[in-house]
Amino acid sequence: MRTLGYDPLYKHRSEEAIECFEKSIAVNALQIPVWYSLGCTALLLDDNKKAEKAFLRCVHLDYDNYEAWTNLASAQVKLGYKVLLTNTSAF
Repeated sequence: MRTLGYDPLYKHRSEEAIECFEKSIAVNALQIPVWYSLGCTALLLDDNKKAEKAFLRCVHLDYDNYEAWTNLASAQVKLGYKVLLTNTSAF
């Protein structure tokens, strides 16, 4: 299912790709590239909640994945999560 997910992704059939990625993850949840691809595909479809979940899992499995951290932050900003720094002069 992992391999079958990439084919529709390259053919711009994102919904079908997400379905295949989710089936692949149901079998083996430790596939970091599949979680990342699922998150990126969800961002393409503006499904930011699904993207957040995928990138969270990705960074839990691989803490040093800077691309997943960046995309996680992007999804969370789109969901309305923000950190407001009001007093930066204290640093």
